[in-house]
Amino acid sequence: MILRLSLSTTTAVPVMQPSQPNDLLCRCLGITESEVRAATDYAGCRTLCDIKKTTSAGTGCMSCHRRIKAVLQETVAQTNHSPADSPT
Repeated sequence: MILRLSLSTTTAVPVMQPSQPNDLLCRCLGITESEVRAATDYAGCRTLCDIKKTTSAGTGCMSCHRRIKAVLQETVAQTNHSPADSPT
């Protein structure tokens, strides 16, 4: 496994090669949607600012901010509704 370490943080997240052509989320820096999802899982990122600090995604032209926020909303929603949190 390859890890990418942002210069602005000491958190390393797994580098995921794009599994599909549209997986590339931040074209300026070559950050994939999979890497953003990994940052939420491994580094606990919950905001755009967290993602920018951890992966550097969104620090270039900023055109990917809307997609990053959508991925964050989806990931956080899945985390909040995980089966482990369900009452038994």
